[in-house]
Amino acid sequence: MATYNRTSLPPPPEVIIYRYGDKLVYVKPAMEYEEAIELALQEFPVLKSIATERQSREHIAFYITNTMHGKRESICISKSAWKPCVSRMLRGEIVTIFVVDPSKEVTIQIEPPPQYLEVPESSSGRHTRKSRSTPPHSSRGNSCSRPHSPAGSVKSPDSLLTRRRSWFRR
Repeated sequence: MATYNRTSLPPPPEVIIYRYGDKLVYVKPAMEYEEAIELALQEFPVLKSIATERQSREHIAFYITNTMHGKRESICISKSAWKPCVSRMLRGEIVTIFVVDPSKEVTIQIEPPPQYLEVPESSSGRHTRKSRSTPPHSSRGNSCSRPHSPAGSVKSPDSLLTRRRSWFRR
């Protein structure tokens, strides 16, 4: 078990995931914010052209998704908070990269992960379930009726008293 001094930061994870658009890439996390931007520019060449075009790296922002008060929120990681945030990330945690305009307020919407399907409930509040077995055969006019018994069919209740099945011996 690894130990560390309470005044120092824990070691960073081995790898995290950078996401830009629909592309994902594993990266070894950079401990400095400027190194993280350089790594993003290296892994996503389109970002390099954007940074060159705007002549600034300040348009690149890093976000993580976290659950706060039962609701998933996108949280921007500032330059000053980069080191402590990275050291507390989990292995394989996703860091989303956005290109933003620093002069405008930005609302970021990150798609949530897919949800499990819910089981429908009946009006009684209990779960309903359909049977996968074949339905029981009807006794009237069904072409695929049950196999006949060795004694044949019984026609009347009186015949039950007088007739015995052949496999039962007296």
